[in-house]
Amino acid sequence: MTGDRGGDGAGDGVVVVVLAGGAGRRFAGAGPDKVAAPLDGRSLLDHLLAGLPPQLPVVVVGPPRPTARPVTTT
Repeated sequence: MTGDRGGDGAGDGVVVVVLAGGAGRRFAGAGPDKVAAPLDGRSLLDHLLAGLPPQLPVVVVGPPRPTARPVTTT
């Protein structure tokens, strides 16, 4: 079968890349760091990260920030 990677395929070779840089000019009230804006006691970035499958590695492209989930920042 084309594309079959064996096993259950859950995350085999998949890396999530999150683009988390840039100014928040169009994001009212966020200031210069829109992904750090709070939502229900957590940053927008942490909300996004919590929605990703836990077995997938994540690379965040942008300035280093504290996150609840381990990520690689570049």
